[in-house]
Amino acid sequence: MDMKNNTRILIGVPTYGTIKSRTALCLMNTINQNKDLEFLPLLCHSGFIAENFNTIIRVAQEQLCSHIFFVEHDMVFPPDTIKRLVAHDVDAVGVLYNCRYLPLTLVNWFYDKEHDESKENYHAMF
Repeated sequence: MDMKNNTRILIGVPTYGTIKSRTALCLMNTINQNKDLEFLPLLCHSGFIAENFNTIIRVAQEQLCSHIFFVEHDMVFPPDTIKRLVAHDVDAVGVLYNCRYLPLTLVNWFYDKEHDESKENYHAMF
């Protein structure tokens, strides 16, 4: 894939203070195997995860990053994930994930445009 020269990706990990070793290995492999990209890794930890997300966004803006890749403390992903995500050429890319209880149930977010023209009517389905 042809990445633009101005691609600067902040990898933001909002945590309570810990990160799984497999997640850290995935981050290292991603940075090591994508030397054509500029990365700014940021592990942001405090007792308030929402505040961590806001800090990551603020730093990305201050550092003029073109993209933000949010990584949870326990995620595992292949090294080409960032290039595959950027290839979609859209403003945001998300993933489906399971709720943390059994039986495993996907969390799906969808936008109900029919009932809200302001684009602010999002719903979670379980």
